[in-house]
Amino acid sequence: AVEGHEKRGLMVPVGTGGKTFKLVGYDIGYGLKRDGDIVSVHNNSGIKGIGIPLMKSAIKNGGKKLDHFDGFLTGFYKKLGFKAVSSDEWNDDYAPSNWKYSPVDPFDPNTSAYAETLVKYKDDLTKLPDNLKAVVKRYQEGYDEGRRGWLVDLKENEAARKAFKKGEWNLARIECRGDQLHTWINGVKAADLKDSLTLRGVIALQVHGIGASKKAPGEEVRWRNLRIKNLDKS
Repeated sequence: AVEGHEKRGLMVPVGTGGKTFKLVGYDIGYGLKRDGDIVSVHNNSGIKGIGIPLMKSAIKNGGKKLDHFDGFLTGFYKKLGFKAVSSDEWNDDYAPSNWKYSPVDPFDPNTSAYAETLVKYKDDLTKLPDNLKAVVKRYQEGYDEGRRGWLVDLKENEAARKAFKKGEWNLARIECRGDQLHTWINGVKAADLKDSLTLRGVIALQVHGIGASKKAPGEEVRWRNLRIKNLDKS
């Protein structure tokens, strides 16, 4: 059963006239503001599968709307009948110091509130309106071999494209700190992203297939002066 109580201290205060609800005997609950805004939905008990019944309880008790970060929750709330009516661009300046980014496919309706709008541009991102380019850039940066493919291909980073010297030695720097990845080419910043999909793995050097190219056979790709540094010990 869910009991109503007035104890404050939730992440988002319910304000005057609001109520908080908690599952008896467990650290599971939510808050309802006077206007029906559902806030501070939480499950710190370790119990799995409580999300749907918890939200149904919130709706039954007068919950009509809510705010959330785009990602898994978008698809979760859609299953309960909620529909995205507005969105605000994320601002890193207000992120907590330990904030974790999760990989999100902005074209997947189960993980992104933008999917229905973006899907018609999926085959040709060059036609994206300016207001949607920032959305895709936020979620898709880097390259994920064999899984998500190109996440960003430097089309909008002219400085990094020009930094690469074809037919000459190029200096590449790749820095990984937890889920934060940075890359540079000849001292020019190329990628800056957060991705926690795979936090452990191997370091490898790769040459993609040459396809049907008649000029590529016989050409060489070389590496030299490879250096690996453990940043945990720096």
